[in-house]
Amino acid sequence: MGSQVHVGIFLPRLGVGGIEQVAVNLSNKLLEYGYKVDIVLINKSGELLEDIKRGVNIVNLNVDSDYKIPIELREYLVSKEPDLLYSMLTPLNIIAIMTNILSVGDTKNVVSEHNMMKSKVTNYKTNACFQLSKILYPLADHIVTVSDGVSESVRNNTLARQESISKIYNPIDVDGIRRLSEERSGHPWIDNPSTRIIISGGRHETQKGFDTLIRSFSQTNLKKNKLLLFGEGPETDNLKKLVSELDVSDSVDFLGYVDNPYAYINESDVFVLSSRHEGFGIVLVEALACGCPIVSTNCESGPSEILADGKYGQLVPVDDEQKMAKAIEQVLKSPSKSDTLSKRASDFSVDNSANQYDKLFQRLLK
Repeated sequence: MGSQVHVGIFLPRLGVGGIEQVAVNLSNKLLEYGYKVDIVLINKSGELLEDIKRGVNIVNLNVDSDYKIPIELREYLVSKEPDLLYSMLTPLNIIAIMTNILSVGDTKNVVSEHNMMKSKVTNYKTNACFQLSKILYPLADHIVTVSDGVSESVRNNTLARQESISKIYNPIDVDGIRRLSEERSGHPWIDNPSTRIIISGGRHETQKGFDTLIRSFSQTNLKKNKLLLFGEGPETDNLKKLVSELDVSDSVDFLGYVDNPYAYINESDVFVLSSRHEGFGIVLVEALACGCPIVSTNCESGPSEILADGKYGQLVPVDDEQKMAKAIEQVLKSPSKSDTLSKRASDFSVDNSANQYDKLFQRLLK
């Protein structure tokens, strides 16, 4: 395996988030494989720093303005000479490619895409990133995508060659999730045998479609059903206002940030993903690992792939609150077996993903 291959994993910080958790899981596993691992942060901060195993080196670029990022990253590449630089967000991918070229070293440059490329174009800045990625991605040594849909998006929107693109699912600590799911949430609704718990969560933003979920929930049996929504974000206040307007405040609880969402998911009757688009949908694998039945939008991209076209959960059209409400009630009446769902989650384990990364990195270095 690694045999002291030196890899730098480049991202902004290690706050709570899907991409950050991927970086932690991958770093820790590559260390086990014998890699020398640097996590290269623009700023050394974030709650997930404590999850990094001893032996993984944290490199703090300590940058206070964007224009200094390439300067400090180049200094890292020139002084430490890693065999591979792996970056994980489009703006950082662009910086990594340009900086690596200017460093004139032997470092292989691997970039990753975690979402549909055009879905991220929302303003001038994101459009500039999109246009630059079209030009620069073909200059990377390899591109990793997290789903078939994202692979297709990269092929359609850049000049990257097919052979330079590989799909590798996000490394998810399925065993760790299962252990954490055995804890008790302590929520007062859980122990009521006549109550059915619907749960969802993530960053409260327009992409996640929580407004559709709340409207769908309001159309279900409110005498029995309760909705738990963990996470927070720019749309939290609007979502709370919607709950009030629909007069379902007594049946919806905003949990905010919770240390262990898996305890809540494990104790719930159905998990709902209401996203308008995804790159993968890590939270679906987390719900599978907890053995929780699922209803998900059939959005681009990831959910259909994870749920095997509906084999492991109900798929409904994006923004269709009536069909979502109907699917929720169907799953509540006839849920999938927890063991079957949990077994499916194992397909997305850290070991499976890290093994593919190892094979890719070894191939690039030959």
